[in-house]
This record gives sequence, C-alpha cells and structure tokens, in this order.
Amino acid sequence: MAASPPPPPPPNTPTPTKNPPPPPSPSARPRCAARKLDFVRLRAAQREQAEREVRASLIVDRIAVIEGVAVSDEELNQEVMLLSMQTREPYETLRERLVKDGGIERLREEMRRDKTSRVLYEKLAS
Repeated sequence: MAASPPPPPPPNTPTPTKNPPPPPSPSARPRCAARKLDFVRLRAAQREQAEREVRASLIVDRIAVIEGVAVSDEELNQEVMLLSMQTREPYETLRERLVKDGGIERLREEMRRDKTSRVLYEKLAS
C-alpha cells in the first residue's frame, strides 16, 4: 500500500522559509543613529512651538477675562450642531461623547479664544 502525499496547504498560508533573512548590514546602523538624532532635534523644535502656543493661549485667556469675553450655552450648542452635521453624527450622540471625554469644555475654550481674537482684531482695526 503506497502512502498518499500530504494534502496541499490551505490558500493564503505562508510557506515556511528554510533560511532566515540576513541581519542588517553594519552600514545600516549609522543611518538609525542619524534618524535618532533627527528625531531628537524634531522633538526639541516641536517643544519650542508647543511652548509658544501655550504662552499665546494663556495670554489670550487672560485678555478674555479682562474683556469679559464668554461663550454662551446657545453658541456652544450651535457649534456642536454644526459639528454634528459635518461629521454626520447624531447631535445627542456627539454631545454626550464630548461631555464624557471633556471635549465640550475644550470646544468652549477654543471658541472663547477665537472670539477674543476677533474682539482684539476689531479693537486694533478701529
């Protein structure tokens, strides 16, 4: 009685390789070090930019307090409605999610900064 050949492997099954891939060449290592250096420089540059943005936000927030700029609940609800239409997410679902993850307050702060910027622009323009 002759033995039957083994069944073929199922489709989309990778065939095992007998030889592992070769290790990276020594010349590849300096490139990795260069990438790390670039990454460090990139992080430093991003940090500087982030610090400038935070300082500017703090200044605008202080001006908002001085000028009495606030975002009403009605304005906030209108913005959430607009976002709801843009994202095609039901208003209530979006609002609940924003309240739950703190996004609603971040949105209010962003709106207040925009409003404060407009007030400053109008004062400078007149």
